[in-house]
Amino acid sequence: MNNISLSIIGSGYIARKVLKELSSLCQIVSIYSTNKKTSKEIADKYKIKCCYTYDEILNDENIDCIYIATPHSSHFYYAVRAIKSKKSVICEKPSAINGQQLNYLINLSETYNVYFGEIMHFRFTPVFNELKRIIDLRTYGKLKSVYASIGFDAYALPKRKRLLNPDTCGGSLLDIGIYLAAFAESIFDNLSVNSYTIFSEKNDDGIDIENKINANINGVNCDFECSFKRILPTEINLFFEKGKITIPYFFRPSKLIFSDDNNIENIYCNSFSYKYQFEKAFKDISSGVIESEYYNHKSNYNTICLLDKIRYHENLFYSKKLESIMENKNKNEQNLY
Repeated sequence: MNNISLSIIGSGYIARKVLKELSSLCQIVSIYSTNKKTSKEIADKYKIKCCYTYDEILNDENIDCIYIATPHSSHFYYAVRAIKSKKSVICEKPSAINGQQLNYLINLSETYNVYFGEIMHFRFTPVFNELKRIIDLRTYGKLKSVYASIGFDAYALPKRKRLLNPDTCGGSLLDIGIYLAAFAESIFDNLSVNSYTIFSEKNDDGIDIENKINANINGVNCDFECSFKRILPTEINLFFEKGKITIPYFFRPSKLIFSDDNNIENIYCNSFSYKYQFEKAFKDISSGVIESEYYNHKSNYNTICLLDKIRYHENLFYSKKLESIMENKNKNEQNLY
């Protein structure tokens, strides 16, 4: 176990999911959430302190790192205050709503000399490392095109409010499209978008429920789809000169599947774990490093700027308050996580 002491902000699905693996990696000290009932349940289960204000955590000198797993609209607020309190931060995606906010967080991280990293689990997995090696070595020839999709029916979910609410920065692009943007940023060195077309469908509240993007990136034709109204395959297909590689559930990958005209086979398998990113983050924090080499601040910034470009093209904006760098708490967070 690492000697890092950690506090968790948020008590929703992802916090509970990750907690199961985190407990073996570090010392979990406390939890805070606006949902007092679920945070107390988690605190009792893991025998940790249940805090009733965020200040309790910020003022605790024994806390090394804060893991933020709240709705999108509150990430920036919690991250800013944590960094200014000289706490390292690991934040669920997106850590900021736009490039301006993320740049602010990165500068704060450098100013206060504390670790800041956004969760993007696939970048830390053995499967992704193997894929990057295949692309770089041109094992199956030159990469010719990419098709990636992710989608589900958000309207069918009982807790859909966060996903479809402009006050919590809902929308398919920021919630799941970010995985597509991060993947594109990761496989193309010195990413350059030469041309693109975008189609976004919005609901009555102006939230994007579906996005279709065709882009020429570094000379490679790429088609991306993300949807909150249709169930789409959660996979990425990379078409090479000598065949195709498919990555099922690419945001938490466990295998690469190669196929050509003659056969189909698993060419690499390795079970997925949330531990990969946290292990590396805790090691960086212990070493005094403020960003990860696997998903550094520049890559993080490039990813959110790609989303900015799409959102602004399609006039997908949130309120001025949510898009600004004001350090105000979002009142709409209550009981969403």
